[in-house]
Amino acid sequence: MLAARNEAGHKGTFGMVLVVGGQSSPQGVMLGAPALAARAALRVGCGRVVVAAPAPILPAILTLCPSATGVPLPAGDAGLLPGAGEALLAEARGEHAAVIGPGLGQGAVQRDLVRTALAHLTCPIVLDADGLNAMTTADDAALIARHGRVVLTPHPGEFRRLAGAFGIGTLEQGDEASRKSAASALAHVARAVVVLKGATTIVASPDGRAQELGEANAVMAVGGSGDVLAGAIAGLLAQYPDARGGALADVVCAGVLAHASAGRAWRDSAGVAGGMLAWELADHLPIAVQGLRKA
Repeated sequence: MLAARNEAGHKGTFGMVLVVGGQSSPQGVMLGAPALAARAALRVGCGRVVVAAPAPILPAILTLCPSATGVPLPAGDAGLLPGAGEALLAEARGEHAAVIGPGLGQGAVQRDLVRTALAHLTCPIVLDADGLNAMTTADDAALIARHGRVVLTPHPGEFRRLAGAFGIGTLEQGDEASRKSAASALAHVARAVVVLKGATTIVASPDGRAQELGEANAVMAVGGSGDVLAGAIAGLLAQYPDARGGALADVVCAGVLAHASAGRAWRDSAGVAGGMLAWELADHLPIAVQGLRKA
């Protein structure tokens, strides 16, 4: 359960989320993912969102999520420029949680950006999508473990890549029975909370707890639903900036439950098994979160 919302609070009371993502390069343009993560963070009740994205696409991201503000990262025709990590740190201040990776793309500059953020940001960090794909070596694994307040949100393919970096056993395709043990193994070696996505979601924490949350719901099988989950988790973590250990895992579980509840509400309201858009999922989050709050 989440605490009742402070009726006398202001936007500073409810925390600030930093979203780092987006790509503008010859390989493609990805701007919806950070916008969805930002929207979800706001929809779960955080007070403020700042999006750090390549300068050429930042205005479009903020058009999609005008309640957020932006930090332009240096980029040229080929994408992010070297030094993007340092540029991020120069502007980062006051964040209570961060989402790193939605739509970020892959490459040496992106890897440096993710590693720089992990080494220097002290708030809880949700590593999602290309934030996870940047973690490819044992040194990256050690960096996550040293940070101490990281949430990893892999789908099965991303999990298999992380397992190789961390030197642990991986998931066998189609072997649902191994999901809890695999997520727990990653949580243990990474000293991180692991959110292993699938038809249901496993949340495993370094203290050995592992829970299966949610239910199979075909409307969730749509691009952007994972970005919404990452943003929702970060938005709740920003409201509990001192959460550590088991308390941090509890907030993550609340984010997973709210995400599942929002999808269920859309399905029940629409009466269909598909066709939901990810932004609609985000817009069902406020009522879902309220259902988790103490009276």
